[in-house]
Amino acid sequence: MRVLRVGLTLASAVVALLLASCGPATALPPTLSYDPNGGAGLVCAVQGFPNRIAPVEQDNLLVRDGYRFAGWNTRADGTGRDVEDQMLLSGDTVLYARWELLAH
Repeated sequence: MRVLRVGLTLASAVVALLLASCGPATALPPTLSYDPNGGAGLVCAVQGFPNRIAPVEQDNLLVRDGYRFAGWNTRADGTGRDVEDQMLLSGDTVLYARWELLAH
């Protein structure tokens, strides 16, 4: 019985030592992702730096029948903030494609 207690104590000490040596968890850099929002195509996500300006992708290959790509917005329904060429990244962010209906 005493050996079992020593074994558990030793195992507990090893776990405590490993946890203490790992240090605090570090956060991943924020990611800027793009959603085609009804269109087709892909715009690659980029990782930026927290609280730093990140460039916003303007040259993309998104397409949507009957529509023209009109830029990016912070909300899928277009009621958010339009984003032009750069934005401040405070955390993971998704930008949604804005589309303008083509005249027939």
